[in-house]
Amino acid sequence: MEVKTIDCRMRALTKRYRELDRANTSIIWTELIHVIDQYLSGCQADAFETFYTLFIKNVDSLRLGTIQKDSSLYRMRVGKNGYEEFTSNEEMSHIPFQFNHKVGNERYSMSGFPSLYLGSSVYVCWEEMRRPDIDYANFALFKTTTTVKVVDLSNKEHYHFTSEKFADCLVLACSFPVQFPNDPFKPEYIIPQMLLQSLVRYNRDSNNEEKIAGIKYSSTHIKDSKLWINYPENRKNRQLFYNYVFPAFDREETGLSKELNTIFQFWNSITYNKLKLMNPDLQSDKSDIYGRSVFGKIEYKLQNMILSGMFTYDPDNPVGALTL
Repeated sequence: MEVKTIDCRMRALTKRYRELDRANTSIIWTELIHVIDQYLSGCQADAFETFYTLFIKNVDSLRLGTIQKDSSLYRMRVGKNGYEEFTSNEEMSHIPFQFNHKVGNERYSMSGFPSLYLGSSVYVCWEEMRRPDIDYANFALFKTTTTVKVVDLSNKEHYHFTSEKFADCLVLACSFPVQFPNDPFKPEYIIPQMLLQSLVRYNRDSNNEEKIAGIKYSSTHIKDSKLWINYPENRKNRQLFYNYVFPAFDREETGLSKELNTIFQFWNSITYNKLKLMNPDLQSDKSDIYGRSVFGKIEYKLQNMILSGMFTYDPDNPVGALTL
């Protein structure tokens, strides 16, 4: 089998997208390929400095988006069996700082550096985890407590270049499907990881009070013909396929990012196994194909659960502080 390196694949895109070979876009794209070449030549520090210089030069042409307050985002974690439950923020959020030895390479984060990955739907979480046994899956709902600013790298319906050339190039450079998902090094992650590192450095060094908290990006599975709920066939489902990553900017010796805990409120979690055993006839409030699916029903259940840790009582038999 012929193996094409990531820089070779990037050069090949210039034949598909002629804009990559024109004017300022060509300069940016060539510089990104140079970053790849430096990294693969063993000069990782030089590669990052080259990328960060390019980032700062073009930061004003980043495509920024917002997540509105009270938006719902989801996270998935697989247990050892169908009865292992993760019911707390600490269990369902990013890997705690004291366990950073467990943090592996992801598309937008590096080994040893925790980040919080969230999805716009339960379904995209399951697809991103490569369809594990759903009976073993725990799903959590997080809600935003404020408006959150993110770099928007989501793919458009038909890709086209805009006046935001740097953003356009980043979308392409960060969206390569992984050729060898079972191997330890994934060159497709080089540019995405450098983008996340650049956000960490930019937020630390800039005087802006409003940080760019993370990155929004489309799932690389979005045009997979094997999808059960397929965006190309049903364009209304496009919003199901967004992923988000939020780096833990404020490192502590132990625990979770206080800043991320301020931005995202852990609402509740449930396992699918418990859901189907306790609610075998559960319906959702949606009549479309997604709403009727297991994934839609899980979201419906999470949306209608009380906030985790909220004090509750029986109004017919009040006890404790509420009897005052």
